[in-house]
Amino acid sequence: MATYSEYKGNPMIILTEEGARFPFQFGLGKAVRILENLEEIKAFVAKNAKTVEAKNAEYKAKLETTIAKEQKALENKSARLAELKKQAKQI
Repeated sequence: MATYSEYKGNPMIILTEEGARFPFQFGLGKAVRILENLEEIKAFVAKNAKTVEAKNAEYKAKLETTIAKEQKALENKSARLAELKKQAKQI
């Protein structure tokens, strides 16, 4: 989604994406340079998008492994807590 603003009297465009922490904003000068180099930007994205996707997949796999380990540790702690409660009742 694009919105428009001003910074020190200069026009700005603000591009926001749902879930993004920070908007992407730039002024008229950069907008002109982007348009002048649009084909180069498209080529850059095409060349590097797969690399970014691969890194994201690797990061996601590491996160899933960490989550599984933490869940197992939590289950072990829960089992130990239940065992200690059972012992406490017997006293």
